[in-house]
Parts: sequence; structure tokens; C-alpha cells
Amino acid sequence: MTTNKDISPGHRFLLAGISWLNRMLIDPDMTARERLQILEHLNGLTEKIDPTTMAVIEPAGDLDNQFITDAIRNETDLLETDEIFNHLLQLNPSLGRAIQIHTGAKATA
Repeated sequence: MTTNKDISPGHRFLLAGISWLNRMLIDPDMTARERLQILEHLNGLTEKIDPTTMAVIEPAGDLDNQFITDAIRNETDLLETDEIFNHLLQLNPSLGRAIQIHTGAKATA
């Protein structure tokens, strides 16, 4: 079973952030320019997170989106804490799959 101990706090933040950005991409009110900016930002993250890992991350749901948005707005490290990230793993199981892929890729690299 994947736990939040399998990945560094910084990578926890990145995975949660990718989920948050993916949610923004499906917003029907977003302009093409805004979508392009998000896609460019996600592309820039491929230096830190493998594209295969990023591809399995589903958009944040309502509750996890609120957790992530609040943490980003308040510039806190809440997303890196065990308690909050465990909640995010429960709300968005794709984060657990992303951890499995990421740690598997690291072990073979």
C-alpha cells in the first residue's frame, strides 16, 4: 500500500498542485490563453516529475480542491504534512497511483 511516507514533502506538494491545475483545465469558463499558461506550467514540472507520473493524476474534486486552494492562498506547507496529504490520498486515489509510479521509476533509475 502506498503511503505519504513513500515520497518527499516537496513532491507531495507538486502532486497535489498537479491535481489542482488539472481541475482548473476542465473549467469551462477558462480562456484558451489561461489553459495554455497552465499547460506550459505543467510542462515545466516535467523536470521534477516524470510525465508518466503526471498523466495518472486526476483533477481535484470539490473538497481536495478547497484544501489545496486554501494552502496555496495562505502560503502554508499544509500539503506537505502527513495528516493533510493522507486526506488528499483518500479524496483523490490517483495521487497514490502517481506515488507508486514515481517511486518505481526512482528505484529503477
